[in-house]
Amino acid sequence: MRFHFFVIVIAFLLLKNTVYSQTVEKEFWDGTVYFKIKGNQSQIPKEWDLTKDGYDGLLRDLQISDLARAYGFTAIEKHFRTPALQGIYKIHFSEINKADLLIRDLYKLPNIVYACKAPIHHLFSIPNDVSVNQWYMNLIQAYDAWNITHGKAYVKVAIIDDEVKISHPDLTAMIYTNTLETLDGIDNDGNGYVDDIHGWDVSDNDNNPEPPASHWMYSFSDQIFSHGTHCAGIAAATTNNGTGIASIGYGISIIPVKCAKDNTSIPLALDAGPEGIDYAIAAGADIISLSWGSATNDSVTADAVNAALAHDIIVVAAAGNNGDTVLMYPASINGVISVGSVSRYDSISSFSERNHKVTVMAPGDSIWSCMRKNNGYMYQDGTSMACPMVAGLLGLMKSLDTSFTTTQLKNCLLAGCDNIDAINPTAVNMMGAGRINAYKSLSCLQTILNESSKKNDNKFYCFPNPASDKLFISYDNQMFFTHIEIVDLMGRLLKTIPLSAGVNTIEVNINSLSAGVYLLGLNKNKSRVVMQKFIKQ
Repeated sequence: MRFHFFVIVIAFLLLKNTVYSQTVEKEFWDGTVYFKIKGNQSQIPKEWDLTKDGYDGLLRDLQISDLARAYGFTAIEKHFRTPALQGIYKIHFSEINKADLLIRDLYKLPNIVYACKAPIHHLFSIPNDVSVNQWYMNLIQAYDAWNITHGKAYVKVAIIDDEVKISHPDLTAMIYTNTLETLDGIDNDGNGYVDDIHGWDVSDNDNNPEPPASHWMYSFSDQIFSHGTHCAGIAAATTNNGTGIASIGYGISIIPVKCAKDNTSIPLALDAGPEGIDYAIAAGADIISLSWGSATNDSVTADAVNAALAHDIIVVAAAGNNGDTVLMYPASINGVISVGSVSRYDSISSFSERNHKVTVMAPGDSIWSCMRKNNGYMYQDGTSMACPMVAGLLGLMKSLDTSFTTTQLKNCLLAGCDNIDAINPTAVNMMGAGRINAYKSLSCLQTILNESSKKNDNKFYCFPNPASDKLFISYDNQMFFTHIEIVDLMGRLLKTIPLSAGVNTIEVNINSLSAGVYLLGLNKNKSRVVMQKFIKQ
């Protein structure tokens, strides 16, 4: 019992540090304000250091020179690359007790869309030390689901968190590799991030998402700079390797995105969550996992989430750990899968949020996963743990067939859930569809595949899929198709293959394509009749 008391005290001290290390604000970063301007501002420099570059140029273009002097601007940052987010800037200023006045004055400018404080996005986990096995795999029927399919490496889940220890032995093989980038100081793939081979640190603006080698808080708690590593292990740790743990994703890839500064004075909190979502979009994530949040529904995070949804990315977020019905964000943004937590007996966790915005429940009590210290493992509780379990399951589901739409994946996730109302009568209608069941959700997708194969009137197939060098395409040319187009996920035409009358199967050399997901378009003159996804390994 002494150890449990010590852990609780440490958690309380960390919470106090999170709240009180701020001089003025408790729930927002001191001396930081976001603002968004109208129009495309892509020509404005990414970052402008006022201590070196002065007020001319950028401030004049943005019409904020007077404000910069009045509020002591020290830097203006422009980290967002996604087109819908390129008008967003972050101001750092010295007059930290005047944030509300600065926002008021920004709104007076004719080209301002919005201005807001920068919320402290808290990580939704609690340290724990209980049982040593992964009890939740049986509860969600993971073993039966793996008999249907294993995860595929080309399905990518972005863990947007305080860090991810990509050198952890149980994670390193599952870390996403950007094959279009080379370690040469050049942005080879043109995505706005130089040498982002294995993810990105959006807080320190470098290509190392690992936790810092040292931090003054490490001696107080092993949880410091370990949250993202723990979440990554739940979603996608190497499975069936005889070491450590298994993950529900069983083979899917992790895009690690670090959103906390190495020298942060507020551990267990993020200062660049929206910027992390922006990077995940650029990296081509299929699913985004957000185990953090705030009671503030700020415009910048909402913009970033909506940009991800517009890119057809599934966004999963932790519902929150206050144990009440308060709406937390980004989990409560429309279109986001909000995840609450249950225990091993399907009772709702005492800490879990429960409200009408919760989409599904997942195990979040006593979850054993990877940790920073000594490349080891630890237990944590929280909706932070339930969230990557759902993200990993969605990755496993998408691995069954790349042609599934996000709507189909979401629908089958919900359709497969087990109803746990009887166990939780006080939380009825506040637990979404119920507790996830991996096997039932995969079975739902299998049914869709069986039905779609019967309805494929155009008889358009490609095999093998995934393919490495050659792709065979079979089609029914009684429809007099004229050509096939290969396009990337951005819609850019990469190759056109003319079709001949009387030929039903063709062989296409795809050696020139980089590894990734592509679309085949079967065309009749200028009209695209049907699309089919394929994977280039």
